[in-house]
Amino acid sequence: RLLTPDFFRWPPPSAVLYMDTLVCEDSSRHQLPLLRVPADFEKFFNTLQLPLIDAMQQGRGFPDAVRRLHQALFAPARVCLDTRVGLTSPLPVTRGLPQGAVSSPELSRGIRASDGAAYHSSGGRRVIAAGYVDDIEHYGSGLRDLPAILNSLALGSRATGVGYAWSKFSAFASDWDAVLAQLNDPRLSHNGASVSSWDIWKGGVRNFTLPRAAADTEDKILG
Repeated sequence: RLLTPDFFRWPPPSAVLYMDTLVCEDSSRHQLPLLRVPADFEKFFNTLQLPLIDAMQQGRGFPDAVRRLHQALFAPARVCLDTRVGLTSPLPVTRGLPQGAVSSPELSRGIRASDGAAYHSSGGRRVIAAGYVDDIEHYGSGLRDLPAILNSLALGSRATGVGYAWSKFSAFASDWDAVLAQLNDPRLSHNGASVSSWDIWKGGVRNFTLPRAAADTEDKILG
């Protein structure tokens, strides 16, 4: 299923891979401009004690209301493990925040849904993104949509404290060379794009480089 404004739930991984294949094949068969940006999130919330998360957020200047919300949501959390002999008794969660939760990439999804960038299929469907938990493929109708997507990802990163492993993925646009000169965007170049996001190790917003992918570049998704 698609992550669209009307449907914003997580599909199973197999559906994400199938959707990604359909989008790429539709663009190739009908010669439609395609932009594809897989996003690999970089986070350390999964291994930190909740009090340390609160201290880190305080040091970064997170609003007090946001800090209290995170603690209230996850401090009383209990989980059951599905084992070969059945479910365990509820276990307290003493560290980490679930992927896709309020302080992780979920906010970026909501921002992306309203930025206007999407792949327009031959059948008239708008495909914004497809993903599972925090592995998300962002789509657009060619290079013209890349600035809007980069703006959304940067805004979501600053708001959540989640960074991106930019060096692990790249952006592909089927019309990169044809459209680049028309955009007059200083962030875009022949080899990639200048991007900004939160640095989870040093704090603050930093500029990074998002490499450009060629048509035959092998890509890893849902990894």
